[in-house]
Amino acid sequence: MLACVLVFGCVGQSLAAKSNGPALLPTTEARNAAAGFAVTQGIYLVRFYERCKAEGDPVASDFWDALNSWGARNNMYVKASNDWVRYVFELIKAKDGEDAAKAFIQSAGTDFNNNADAAVQDRFVGASSGAAVCSKWATILRGSESDLQSSKEFAPALVEIYEFFQAIDAASEVSGGGV
Repeated sequence: MLACVLVFGCVGQSLAAKSNGPALLPTTEARNAAAGFAVTQGIYLVRFYERCKAEGDPVASDFWDALNSWGARNNMYVKASNDWVRYVFELIKAKDGEDAAKAFIQSAGTDFNNNADAAVQDRFVGASSGAAVCSKWATILRGSESDLQSSKEFAPALVEIYEFFQAIDAASEVSGGGV
């Protein structure tokens, strides 16, 4: 499930097909930054898990359980943020053409991945024990302080984005569009 929400193409139907839904939500720096934060966090945690797998069990399975706990609380925002990136892609495509939209998605994807990889590396630099780092972060992931909603900077925009896509899905269901 987490793997699906980390793919930009997870928007079920094109926005054009859902045009009978809610009014378009304007793109803002706050929404774009919040979506970038959430997508990067999702990638970061998957990459962090990949690094912790190298420590073997029980460290890897403990981190996996913690990651699933975090995902149960946060995947809705990660998925909505991926949908937002796709939404912005579609808006750019309509306004500036396919090449501009592809350049945007390429740049965003590179930024998200590079930032996630750098953050994972930073966690392990100078650590005497990779297992200890993984265990520490597994504990953090189980707590609400790691939740996307705990970010005072990004939480309001993440809620707006999530509610926007919930409204689109609801309108699609009402109109028989289904996902």
